[in-house]
Amino acid sequence: MDRDIKKQIHGALKKLSSIQGSFTGTSKKVLFLAVCCAVLVIFALYFSSDSVEDSRLIESSLVSAEQPVAGPAGERITRPGSNANSERQTSVRGLQQTDPDWVQSVESREQSKRGASAQGGDRNYRSTAELVSRYDQANLANAPLDSDPAAAISGQVISETGEPLAGIRVSARAQRLFESERGRTGTPTEQWTLSNTQGYYRFGELDLGEYRIRSDATDGFAMAQTVARTGTDSANLVMAAEHVCWVYGRVTNKRRQPVEGVKVSARGQHSRTTSTNQSGDYELQLTITGQGLMYQLHFELEGYRKSTLNLQAAELFERNEIRLDAVLEKAAALATVAGKVSDGRGTPLVGERIYLSGPTNYRAITDQAGEFSIPNVEANGTYQFSVHPRGPYRKYVQKIRVSPKGLNVNVQLEALDYASLSGRTVDPSGNPISNFSLRIYSTTASAHQLLVNSDEAGRFFVDQVPTGQLIFNTHSYPRFTISGINLPPEGLENVELILDLGTYQVVGRIVDKQGYPVATPYVNLNGMLQKDGVRYHSARQTASDADGFFRFTDIGSGSHTVSVRALGFRNMALECSVDGQAKELVVQLERNE
Repeated sequence: MDRDIKKQIHGALKKLSSIQGSFTGTSKKVLFLAVCCAVLVIFALYFSSDSVEDSRLIESSLVSAEQPVAGPAGERITRPGSNANSERQTSVRGLQQTDPDWVQSVESREQSKRGASAQGGDRNYRSTAELVSRYDQANLANAPLDSDPAAAISGQVISETGEPLAGIRVSARAQRLFESERGRTGTPTEQWTLSNTQGYYRFGELDLGEYRIRSDATDGFAMAQTVARTGTDSANLVMAAEHVCWVYGRVTNKRRQPVEGVKVSARGQHSRTTSTNQSGDYELQLTITGQGLMYQLHFELEGYRKSTLNLQAAELFERNEIRLDAVLEKAAALATVAGKVSDGRGTPLVGERIYLSGPTNYRAITDQAGEFSIPNVEANGTYQFSVHPRGPYRKYVQKIRVSPKGLNVNVQLEALDYASLSGRTVDPSGNPISNFSLRIYSTTASAHQLLVNSDEAGRFFVDQVPTGQLIFNTHSYPRFTISGINLPPEGLENVELILDLGTYQVVGRIVDKQGYPVATPYVNLNGMLQKDGVRYHSARQTASDADGFFRFTDIGSGSHTVSVRALGFRNMALECSVDGQAKELVVQLERNE
């Protein structure tokens, strides 16, 4: 308040006090009440003036806090607040393949409904070419424009509802570098950057290989990670919102008597364990990450059958606490499964893991004498007994039945046979794919993993491969899996490993039933091919942006399936044939009833 106003208030108070003396009795009381009212009015004006000033200061500070800050290379970024993951619901219902003018038809229909009021026109439909151009420009975040796309990894940091998250620290750590002349640029094995205002990030000039891409956790969001291969432009990081929920309850037997000492554990992304007290009560704090996950609560105590309760993460997100009671049944007679593991010469094998899978799962490890013992196994049940050798032996699997008297199992592991494998990595059209790496797994020797590395001509040769059924795959996106190839003792030559790679694209738009765009991170493209008894499968993931736009790149020809999943809506899948012509799909979503 100005000094002049304060002086006027003080002067008025003095005048009122001076004239008070000339009044007596009732008049003095009336005057006293009038003075009090005047003072209250003056003080109200005084504090309201200060509060206006305070609100102006707060408003100015908020405006200042929302200003973008500078990131690497002077990029302007905005850091998300704790409420970055809005409660806005998205959905999926129907996918329809349309004719080439689908964009214009949807555009005219929706513009007539919404006009220019849809957030300043930013959400109005645009042409596919315009969306593709904007997508490419946004995907150049934080990377040199002249960097080789084959030596780059890019993607978007988004929430479960598809909202872009800006200012998130993203790191790339090399998992496995490919042995290639192009893969020796001397770049560090770990780099980091920040997602830009649209959530995009990019790493350029990487050594060729596979990288673990990881985002740091932030307020309200858990860390996200994926494994991507250089050349991938949709290595999206979906940061799930976190919510703390207390689960409590009581564990009783069939007679409704409390059971003490029951181990209660939760399995999910965050594991927690506790035990019931004398009253059979327990409580467990769970940190729920992601609304699309399933959590399990396990109740275990020797002499009782294990009990499991399934928990939907979406339900836990809506509550701060939930009561779950459990009833344990007495186990049947308990028995011991014991035995010995040796090789074909009778030499004991030390440190081999034994697995017993059935109504309850058990495991053991062989000692120095190759012996093992699994006590307290629930009898009168059928189990799968298996040994997964670490050495050059075939996997052992056998069905057994455990009686109340127990069971003794002696296993002699067979030595592996090896052969050579050669051939080419090619695309669906038969063109060679150079400098590509795949892992080889043997179904008969689970501990053995080899690599297939093709050369510049797409050719490969691998020696000492275990004979029998083989599986080829990648651990990074896009994921390829090849199964059905049997390696005989004499080996195989001229094997073609077909990979779903090419120059084709699938683009589209996701909208709800009213035509509004929907952003979701769960858009998948799967390819399947069968040839001469061999199955070739591919899997890709991407996200739709604020305009509902999505795109898959570098696809080979053939039959594919586009599937979309969103929280609160039905899943849907659509088959489409990739044959060289641009595939434009519109996904119409329908909310679950």
